[in-house]
Amino acid sequence: MPGGRPPKYFSDEERRAADAARKRRARARDVDPSLPERQLDEEPDEPLSLAGPLTPEEEQRLRDEFGYSPSEMRSKAERDATAARIMAALAPVAVDLPRDVAEVWWAPQDQQTAQRLIDAWGLEEFRSSAIHRMALAERRSVEKKKAYLASLSKRVPSP
Repeated sequence: MPGGRPPKYFSDEERRAADAARKRRARARDVDPSLPERQLDEEPDEPLSLAGPLTPEEEQRLRDEFGYSPSEMRSKAERDATAARIMAALAPVAVDLPRDVAEVWWAPQDQQTAQRLIDAWGLEEFRSSAIHRMALAERRSVEKKKAYLASLSKRVPSP
């Protein structure tokens, strides 16, 4: 008699049946019994027209038909208001950069950042901020490196 444990299933069919039963039990555990049952081929009472903007009633019918998560509980008007607030916050700020600041913050995205910070903090606080001082230090470092490389090209080789 060989060692080892006896087989759990005596045939492949028996193993497949047990696996299918285990999967059915797992699916039954995952389903919320408080949810209403709905047949897949069930048609809604009145078809929705998605040609134009939805009315609040149509939107509610869609949500009732397909369900929604707690994060989607806001109405269309609330979502539109949030989108408008976000877009307003992202709108370009109309702040003229002083020349010295524009030379340091020369890239377009950097200028937008500088404009937003000046708008939020004021020019004097921006100039004393760590982010602007770091940009100035980087600019000095780049200029120093350029000067050093230029001096190397002017040297005369020794005999």
